[in-house]
Amino acid sequence: MWLETKNWTQAHWDWMRSQKFEHDWAQRTLDEYLAVLDAAFERLGRLNQEVEVIAGQEPWRPMVERLCTLRGIRPLSALTILAEIHDFDRFKSPRI
Repeated sequence: MWLETKNWTQAHWDWMRSQKFEHDWAQRTLDEYLAVLDAAFERLGRLNQEVEVIAGQEPWRPMVERLCTLRGIRPLSALTILAEIHDFDRFKSPRI
């Protein structure tokens, strides 16, 4: 049982990959689960790179750069906000 931390650190992944089971079916199950996770993280990485490229292109770049000056806002969040708001000029003022 993993007892070091609650987070899935590299040490945790190494521990997961080091697990060996007595029965072939159990080992194959773990190996398949790990392969699915690897593929999902690889896909997520590719999609994040694509978002970074889109965020750096016109017409998005200036607006993304401004939004990313806010703490906690990264390109994906900025593009999401821009997709939802669409046109900030449609608001008369920031006041309610």
